[in-house]
Amino acid sequence: MDYDVLLRTALCFYDRDDPDSLGGKNVQLFLEDMNAKDPVVEAAEPYILAGRMGMMLRGLAYSLGIAVSTAEMWRPEAEAFLRANGEQRP
Repeated sequence: MDYDVLLRTALCFYDRDDPDSLGGKNVQLFLEDMNAKDPVVEAAEPYILAGRMGMMLRGLAYSLGIAVSTAEMWRPEAEAFLRANGEQRP
């Protein structure tokens, strides 16, 4: 498992897809490049759905001229979930 590929792919799906994070490529070419380096063998459907939704929301925001980080938008909900389940953020 290539952790750099894993991190960069996760950032694309769940956070941002700006030219800097994609190495100047469009999303399709970026994901093809990441898959060529370290293919995704299995992924749970809910993660795929969340990533797809994040990409669609960012695409809509981009068309309106707004830069969005879906991870920052989801952060309060994620932290509330962790607190409710006994996890403390460092």
